[in-house]
Amino acid sequence: KKSFVADALTHRIRLIERDQTRISTFVGTGVKGYFGDSGFANISQLNTPFDLALDSNENRLFIADTSNFCVRFVNL
Repeated sequence: KKSFVADALTHRIRLIERDQTRISTFVGTGVKGYFGDSGFANISQLNTPFDLALDSNENRLFIADTSNFCVRFVNL
């Protein structure tokens, strides 16, 4: 099972691996902004992501992109 963390200060979503020894960037470049819808998650820009939720099948990660005033999602 994967774990995700909203890193609001760096405008990224982090992925914590199963063994919890490795943390990597899953969404965002670290530059705040609004970019990347319908594109690759690793080149998208977020602006203060604050909260996360998975759909019931864990196929989609929803992101509260707080300073962009919207909810965005990434297919897993």
